[in-house]
Amino acid sequence: MRLNKLALGAFAIALAFPAAAQAQMVLNVNSWIHPGHLLVADVTMPFCKDMEDATQGRVKCNLLPKAVVSPGQTYDAVREGLADISFSANGYSPGRFVGTDVAEIPFLGDTSESISVAFARIYESKSPNSMNIRALHVLGVFTHGAWPNL
Repeated sequence: MRLNKLALGAFAIALAFPAAAQAQMVLNVNSWIHPGHLLVADVTMPFCKDMEDATQGRVKCNLLPKAVVSPGQTYDAVREGLADISFSANGYSPGRFVGTDVAEIPFLGDTSESISVAFARIYESKSPNSMNIRALHVLGVFTHGAWPNL
């Protein structure tokens, strides 16, 4: 009987102070471009900071000191667990993500923002399988700016 009370007490303490609330998860961020690049310094790392703040420090990012693979192999590296977060330029994998090719058509818009918003809307309206993106959680899609005047 005393053992049951001790077990019940320990269970109650475990509920009151869950270990998961104190645990920390570190996500490895892979980048094949310089850490000072806009995509890393002004997009990826601020995203990581926002994620850390939103989880009260339980989830943090670790920017790896160098790329774990070449740009064209990034998708597979994340899928296989070599990194947890990364970004990819689908142009490095021609023919692999056919549904995303729509964002690469020249003269779609005047700014990267307007083209990226349109691309994100298209992406959200389709299933990931229709764009050959499987087994990963895509955080967002974007594209480059307008082509320069020739």
